Parts: sequence; structure tokens; C-alpha cells
Amino acid sequence: MDWASVKSVTIPEGDVQSVAIGGVTVWTKPSPLPYDAEVEYIESTGTQYIDTGVKQASDIEVLIGYRPVGSTVGWGTYFGCGYDDKSSNNILVRHYTTTASNLNPWFGNSNYQECQITVNTSSRIVARLKYGSCTVDGQTRAITSSAANLKTAYNMYLFSANKDNAPWRSQPCRIYALKVWKSGVPVRDYIPCRIGQTGYLFDLVSGQLFGNAGTGAFVIGPDKTGA
Repeated sequence: MDWASVKSVTIPEGDVQSVAIGGVTVWTKPSPLPYDAEVEYIESTGTQYIDTGVKQASDIEVLIGYRPVGSTVGWGTYFGCGYDDKSSNNILVRHYTTTASNLNPWFGNSNYQECQITVNTSSRIVARLKYGSCTVDGQTRAITSSAANLKTAYNMYLFSANKDNAPWRSQPCRIYALKVWKSGVPVRDYIPCRIGQTGYLFDLVSGQLFGNAGTGAFVIGPDKTGA
């Protein structure tokens, strides 16, 4: 093929996906992203949640960027899975406060205080959790749960715990990012985004949009700008 003789390539209209010259593809129709814009965060007011489709197990690792919103008196959950017995929870991340704010992550154990880290609820928080340990803004704690207590019947929810396939212990929260690995392999890598003014999470791993499985609508943050 004499490439020097090619002066121009006409990009076709319609459903043509690619253009080839001399058997070589020189243009491929770009695949548009399925959302209008990335946003800084999506926020649940307490009734909106995401079903991640991922079941909890001892080989799950999570990196979550979030911020509690509004009153945090009492306790609520930002990511995880519950079971049919409140004394056998296996929630990954929850927030609890009375006079102080504490992050309480654990895996499948009835002891609510296995890994307690005090954090500032007015701040954006980054937490990395895996079976055996949790790190929050540089503070690391051991989690000593027994794998025998893990309950894997239900998918993990975001913005709530999943108890009996229904949201449980939800609490207002902003999610900036969430990554999930299983045995070191990425299974979810969420980007907050919007279609019109409706908030979603776009998963870079599956290429799918995850929308609100609850009632009402997510609050959406400002559009992301720059790199």
C-alpha cells in the first residue's frame, strides 16, 4: 500500500463503524460514554441506594471515598451486606456517633467495636478495607473476625446495608469513589456521573451504569472539570 498516495479519508455518516484502506483500518467510530458528565459525587438522602451486584466474601477489598451528610446521630451504613439476624451482621462500613463520630468496619462478627476509628464527620474520608484490616486517613486497625461468620447470601449495597434483600440502616452520605477487588481482581470501579440531572455510578470494569434502586433521586455534585 502506497500511503503517500492517500490524500484524505472521508468519515462516513450513519451506522458505519470503521473505514479501511488496503485492508488496514484507519478510522473507527468512537464509542460515546453513556452519560452526559462526570460529577464530583452523588449523595443519598437516606432512601436512595445502589445494588453493586457483588457478594461479600473474605477475599473482598474495598477503597471508598465518602462524606457523611447532615445529622449522624445514631448509626447508619454506607456500604455492605447484612443478614437475617442483627447479631450476625457482616457490614463492611458503617458510621456511628453519639458525642463523637466513629467509623466501625467489620467482617461477619457480632462485636460492633472490632475496628473503631474516630473521624471528623465534616471531612471527606477515604477508607480502605480488607479482611483483617482497615485504614482510614492513615490510621490502621486490625479486624479479627472469623471467616465462618461471613454471610454471602445477598449482594452488597452502597449507601445502605442489604438485609433480607432490602436496604437497612441507611444514612445520608456522599460517595466520591468506590473500588472493589475480589482476590485482587477489580470487579467495580465507580465514577459518579449524571444523565441530565439524574445521578448514576458508571462502572469502568463492566462498562455499566448503576442507578438508584430506592426511592426519590440522588443529589448530584458539580460537574468535574479538568484532569
